[in-house]
Amino acid sequence: MSESADVWTKVTLSLRSQLAESVWFSTFQDVAPLDSDPGTLRLLAPSAYVRDRILSRYLPLVNAALEDAGEGNRTVEIDV
Repeated sequence: MSESADVWTKVTLSLRSQLAESVWFSTFQDVAPLDSDPGTLRLLAPSAYVRDRILSRYLPLVNAALEDAGEGNRTVEIDV
């Protein structure tokens, strides 16, 4: 498992415990980690709608989950 995948797994475990199941499945289920550098977590969203939804509604939760995983120094970038 790549470092990015390991970090994303930790983040998703935190997010799943905080979000309604419907939000998890509609927003995060199909998001995948991409190769990242130590200062960035790059993700691939299945659509621009999902990317925009995460950035506008859920980015603070993603950042908090990164912090909890000891990766608070990373910024999140989402590609489509």
